[in-house]
Amino acid sequence: MRRIGRDCIEKRIKAVTSGEEVPNDILTQILQSSVGVKSVDMETLVDDFITFFVAGQETAAYTLSFAIILIHQHPEVLDHLLSEVEGVLGDRKEVTGDDLDKMKYTEQVIQEVLRLYPLALPSLSKDSPKGGIVMSGYHIPEGTVIERSMMGASTFASSGAVTITTTMPMAAGTTPQGQGEQGGGFGGRE
Repeated sequence: MRRIGRDCIEKRIKAVTSGEEVPNDILTQILQSSVGVKSVDMETLVDDFITFFVAGQETAAYTLSFAIILIHQHPEVLDHLLSEVEGVLGDRKEVTGDDLDKMKYTEQVIQEVLRLYPLALPSLSKDSPKGGIVMSGYHIPEGTVIERSMMGASTFASSGAVTITTTMPMAAGTTPQGQGEQGGGFGGRE
């Protein structure tokens, strides 16, 4: 993977130095941010490139996995998506950036998947009270920050682990776990 990353970086540097037009993507951003920074060598550039490349694959796979599950549960959404794709692409097999801009329903579906299954869940934090507190048999000293994942706060609130009572606003139409729907719609349909 490092060899491939190094090859991509070297090709992009060569293209930039020869005046070729290059895409404004993450690799270009990494290279532009490293200009004039003496401590940035090829190995650091490769590390950064691989980090973004792998992270992008994981987040896309995560989102697509949940999208497939939800679309399977809502065949009417699949019908609407297929209709939109056929309407935008016609007989063409390849999608362009301009095509993506026209696929508003597809964008709504992806946004709904991310709302129901966010990539990064916020956490709740609270300082332990004056004198400390005992949780699950452990003494937590006064002033210690206790953090609780939002996913765990609704799903495992009574598990006997760290228990923090919170009131969380929930998006309309979701269950307390943030999964599925209750009488609302998926993919922008109500």
